[in-house]
Amino acid sequence: MSLSHTEPRGAGAPTSTRDRREAQGVAGTGPGATGAVRPRPVHRACAVPVARLARRRPELVVAAGLFGLLMATAGRYGWFIDELYFIRAGAEPAWGYPDQPAFNPVAVHALFTLGGGRLEVVRAVAALASCAAVVVAGSLAGLLGGGPTARLVAASLWAASGTALTTGHLFVTGTFDVLATAVLCWCLVRAGTTADPRWMVPAGLALGLGLTNKMLVGVAAGCLAVAVLLVGPRWLLRSWWTALGAVPALLAVAPYLHWQATHGWPQAEVADSIAALAESRPLGQLWGQATMLAAPALPLFVGGLWYVFRAGRLRPARVLGVGYLLMLALVMVMRGRGYYTCGMGPALAALGGLAGERWLARGRRAIAAPRPGSGGGGPRTTGEGGRRAAGEGGRRAAGGGGRRRLPRRPAALATVLAVAFMVDVLCCLPVIPARHLEASGVGRLNPMIVEEVGWPELADTVSRVWQQIPPADRDQAVIFTTNYSNAGAVDVYGAPLGLPRAFSGHTGYARWGPPTGTGPVLLVGFESPAVVSAAFRDCRRAAVVDNGVGLSNNAQGQPVLLCAGTTRPWPELWPALVHYDLGYGRTLPGVRGG
Repeated sequence: MSLSHTEPRGAGAPTSTRDRREAQGVAGTGPGATGAVRPRPVHRACAVPVARLARRRPELVVAAGLFGLLMATAGRYGWFIDELYFIRAGAEPAWGYPDQPAFNPVAVHALFTLGGGRLEVVRAVAALASCAAVVVAGSLAGLLGGGPTARLVAASLWAASGTALTTGHLFVTGTFDVLATAVLCWCLVRAGTTADPRWMVPAGLALGLGLTNKMLVGVAAGCLAVAVLLVGPRWLLRSWWTALGAVPALLAVAPYLHWQATHGWPQAEVADSIAALAESRPLGQLWGQATMLAAPALPLFVGGLWYVFRAGRLRPARVLGVGYLLMLALVMVMRGRGYYTCGMGPALAALGGLAGERWLARGRRAIAAPRPGSGGGGPRTTGEGGRRAAGEGGRRAAGGGGRRRLPRRPAALATVLAVAFMVDVLCCLPVIPARHLEASGVGRLNPMIVEEVGWPELADTVSRVWQQIPPADRDQAVIFTTNYSNAGAVDVYGAPLGLPRAFSGHTGYARWGPPTGTGPVLLVGFESPAVVSAAFRDCRRAAVVDNGVGLSNNAQGQPVLLCAGTTRPWPELWPALVHYDLGYGRTLPGVRGG
């Protein structure tokens, strides 16, 4: 007797066509089994969630690609001058240094030690920080109502910027400055859009982290606070959560401020030196800032700023636009460096992503709108003839008969981002062979990239001159350099060559002297014996540094002088040898004959 369709199925009976097929597949797995279910390949099973994640959070895919590129190029040239300085400074841990707080030197030295001196280990952390800022840029665009397109454009825009590539390639003060400022902006917008002031506590934590690395984050926070006062949300300034968020920031910066106060505020002298060297023309400062963002994609950054003040739905984000403009004006008035505002770059990229998404949407609406006189409002034609007419009309629109072709705007946007990315990769990453850097002219666009070359050769040259000192005199001999880059090169690259630690009166090195030696002095970077005769006696030029690739940078052509000794004891000379300027000169400031 067969079962009626009204009778209930057993607990184990198949309930669907798929279940029956699976049951058949289990029952018959031989060659003749027609109902066997083939298992999905592993790579396809993994690809589905990855593709879904890429559609929902495209900024993660952009960040992953950027990380791969940064790690592939991390060790192409060598240590950057600031990294050489940080390695040495971190060996002398302190609450502060004349030119910066303690985070960067301590972190770089720790990574250098744990990684066995490998460049890639140190720069992997910098790459992660830069990629995290890319994720924050895309996430901020989504927080402000943008869809996947806005997230993708924002993340791509920041990943293509010179700042993201440079701070991801080099472990410099800007690396965590950008990330901390980006997180601060994200938390501020999150608090405003959700009316939840508790987000000011993580904002304070991000500010505290940034202040242990660079005081510039505090300037950005101050500009954002003024922006909140001007355009809101003003209730944040009255919230106790904001005051609570300020506590970790104050606790983080207090030790550095105490260190500066007890050492005569050397940071002020460093700032004066930067102002003296900075571009004084407003257009020059703006151009320098544009190159650190993404010059070919600058219309997107500007468009984002324009859009945030015109779109009513972006009112919570206006604090970002006003904060950036206030900081830009302050940097120009104080004659700071153009890239000082780049901590706000991920926020600008988020606004640019929103503007880009809107621009693409307007293009799609223009295509969808019927042309006047095209019969779009007439009766709908059905059947084969109607379908043929619709197909011909669609082909005419795609071929230029319509107002715009659909791919035009996406292709234009993708082209701008691709060009910006390629230009900045060439200028900011070590993809050009070192022997071709001088001819390429990249060093004139980005002076930082050329300062990764030539420092091993400087240490080799110093080592050869060091061998000219009689072995009996080497215990009392001293290596003294003009600036921290030369001293850092001797300390990092010279240690395996048997060179002793270097001394210098420049920035942080000034705190680690004077030397105790009373023997010969090997001078690195001073122009000629004549300029050092007031402090050092019987000097001669023993060698000149040659990086071997003809590249003009701070290492190339540096003289190495060998002197019989000092004219006075080191403790008497030392106060006059100390300087905090950033001119990297080849003279002996402050020393006068007597």
